[in-house]
Amino acid sequence: MNIFNIFLLLAIALVLTFSVPVKAQDEPDDYVDAHNRARIDVGVSPLVWNETLADYAEAYAELRHDCRFVLSGGPYGEVIVVGKGDLTAKEAVTVMVDQKSDYFYETNTCRTGKSCDSYKQVVWKNTVSLGCDKVKCDNGGSFTICEYYPSGNVAGEKPF
Repeated sequence: MNIFNIFLLLAIALVLTFSVPVKAQDEPDDYVDAHNRARIDVGVSPLVWNETLADYAEAYAELRHDCRFVLSGGPYGEVIVVGKGDLTAKEAVTVMVDQKSDYFYETNTCRTGKSCDSYKQVVWKNTVSLGCDKVKCDNGGSFTICEYYPSGNVAGEKPF
């Protein structure tokens, strides 16, 4: 094999290396898997992806490039995570699940001055599906929103 052919093969290999698509870190499976890891820990059924919920989340996220933490007021359960950086799906769900340390199952209450509603929605026993979306904010942060059906956080009920 002459030197030209070797360089040609190396050039093709280099192009192919950089042309292979890399799986984004904000795919439906990334959201579903992160949620289901938390749900397995408390013994509730796994969630499935719901395109209707994802479409709703996308439509609302597109209105929130300002990164303001404002609930949509829609018909579904909802969790919003506003990040200073570009949070991946896994990182956003981790923010939700980290509220577990502020939740007291026995009394079904949150630690004083803390929120745990996002965690409770993630593990809500009657919720069967979710859809999420994320936008990059004008300030460089990210706005992640997940919608849930049926919604959780029913007053007076424990999540699991």
